[in-house]
Amino acid sequence: MTGSNVLRGWKKSIQAWKNVKRYLREAAREPSITFFSEGQPYHPFLHPVISNLRQTAESPILYITSDENDSYLLTPPQNVQPFFIGKGAPMIYLFTNTNTRLMIMTMPDLNKFHIKKSVHPVHYVYIFHSIVSTHMVYRQGAFDHFDSVLCVGPHHKAEIRAAEILRGLPEKNLINHGYGPLDTLLKNDAPIARNGNKKTNILIAPSWGTHSIIETVGEKLVSTLLAANFVVTVRPHPRTRQINPDLISQLSTQFGSNKSFRLDTDTSHFDSLLTADLMVSDWSGAALEFSLGLQKPVLFIDVPAKVNNPSWQDLNIIPLEDNYRSQVGEILSPEHIDLAPEYAARLLSNRGNFARNIEMLRKTHIYNLGKSGSEGARTIQGMLQDSLKTYVKPPVP
Repeated sequence: MTGSNVLRGWKKSIQAWKNVKRYLREAAREPSITFFSEGQPYHPFLHPVISNLRQTAESPILYITSDENDSYLLTPPQNVQPFFIGKGAPMIYLFTNTNTRLMIMTMPDLNKFHIKKSVHPVHYVYIFHSIVSTHMVYRQGAFDHFDSVLCVGPHHKAEIRAAEILRGLPEKNLINHGYGPLDTLLKNDAPIARNGNKKTNILIAPSWGTHSIIETVGEKLVSTLLAANFVVTVRPHPRTRQINPDLISQLSTQFGSNKSFRLDTDTSHFDSLLTADLMVSDWSGAALEFSLGLQKPVLFIDVPAKVNNPSWQDLNIIPLEDNYRSQVGEILSPEHIDLAPEYAARLLSNRGNFARNIEMLRKTHIYNLGKSGSEGARTIQGMLQDSLKTYVKPPVP
């Protein structure tokens, strides 16, 4: 690490500590609501609720972020106070000492690792950053320490309740919420200009980890689709960019000179989903957003499922991301990647049939379709009012 990088790191840490102290004073002044964002990629999940809440909330809305380039820091919305808190000791200290009434976050595993619950009475609320089920992709106990969970659909409620019964846990407050990114896609489901390019556009949007399609067959998949005269956009998962940036660089180096290849590293917007005719994915939650939001088919490469909970089968519930695949697309073995263009052509020719299945699926599996933001804001406002019945103002730090 160069001297300039060390100096920049120190400046960021000092800034984060100052912001943490400022935040703690603001949170303790009066009953407050706090939203925590790990960074810009989590805006699509939090923004719809914040946008609705800030229009009606009488209490301060505080927004803490680990991302120094968070758009809320650069352009704060009206009635929202943003604070950059970094990712290390300042953030850990803040969580342990916050006096906020409600802490709303998309990060699971509360109280399991470095992010602990506060020494003060705080009501913790979880907002999902994926439609996928709770018991296979997430670690066991990922939601145990939340007081309320804003569920995307009935599958989340059924899984969490079943886990509570199986493991003898107290019941959490499970709310019929919905899914903000899906609502955003429904509002913006209009073709984006392709600048005269009439080729079929295929979006590769995988999950992350050692079994994802980028990690296993990504190079061959891109090469095969480009050779079949498709436009190919690769949209890596944010975690892949963090833990394996060299892999993304390799794809860019190998295919960057091809005019039909694109790399989309900004998952905070939906342009690449809107321009795509078809998605190729594995077990990614992005496939659910794409199919349910835009009624477009998905080609699933059948790599091993991402399993972070070895005991997931104890619930006897098939995860949604497994159960729906054959209803919104087709499944292709990674050993037969050379057949991907043929599968893609067949899916596109039958898009109308899949659209009917998808419409039924989203009615069955998604709460408050088109209005999750307003429902989430109303719920959070109600939680705050309930908390005020027993509220005792703490001393300001």
